[in-house]
Amino acid sequence: MKGMKHFLNSMVPMTIIISAISVFVGGTMSSGILNPSLTLVMAAIAYALSVGSFNMLNNIFDVKSDRLSKPDRPLASMEITTMTAFKYYILTVSLSLIIAYFVNFIILISCVFVIILSILYSVHPIKLKRFIYINTILVSACYSFIPLSAGWLLFSGLQSTPWYIFGAITSISFIMVITKDIQDVHADNIFGVSTIPIFYGIEKSGKFMRNVSILIYTAVFILILSNIFNYVYFLTFIPLIGILHLSSLIEKNSTEKMGKVFLRRAGLIGITAEILFLISYIYS
Repeated sequence: MKGMKHFLNSMVPMTIIISAISVFVGGTMSSGILNPSLTLVMAAIAYALSVGSFNMLNNIFDVKSDRLSKPDRPLASMEITTMTAFKYYILTVSLSLIIAYFVNFIILISCVFVIILSILYSVHPIKLKRFIYINTILVSACYSFIPLSAGWLLFSGLQSTPWYIFGAITSISFIMVITKDIQDVHADNIFGVSTIPIFYGIEKSGKFMRNVSILIYTAVFILILSNIFNYVYFLTFIPLIGILHLSSLIEKNSTEKMGKVFLRRAGLIGITAEILFLISYIYS
């Protein structure tokens, strides 16, 4: 039982839930059926496991950093050994690829891509995690754009893909991922990782989030006025309230200690945004 708890915590549960929901949202938009099929469920599980393996590999290579910023994680707290963590990683990758193989080629390619991306992100000498903006873009793409697209392509073709919607959701995901780095500011500074909260400072990161969110929703508003989006898409403005409130909290409480709180709220905002875009798409 304890081993299962360590296994799940190593995958970072919130991120795999968000990733699975993204597959569901893309697939449901594509099929137009709110009741998910077995194919969609299996696709979501396979992709979520690939994101879990991404997190596991990052935990292995960032264990020294995590001991400073996330000491409660299984490997950082030394509740499991590096060898055990690597076994968890191999198991997760294997399960992801086996399930994806029996779903379809698109999901298999998506999972393989995320697994390769995790190596480029976490492992020296490349370690893309070190580079500002690139790290945030890659993570937000893994949580939103890639799974949304993979889910869509389960039932529909590439030409009919609603890129505007996927772009909007991914942009919101980009803002939300910024909160992930707030609790890591001290450790990332020590280990040479450049993130938005380090570059701008935590307080100005809140302002950055607010300004980018206003730009995103201005674009959505223009798409509504241009009749590219139906008026039902005004529903998608609800998460903007949450984003503006969160950015204000970050500005007022610019400390790493609040990082976990910010991240949880950001995750809920991101999930809400995806669901509202799905509802808007289905009923427009």
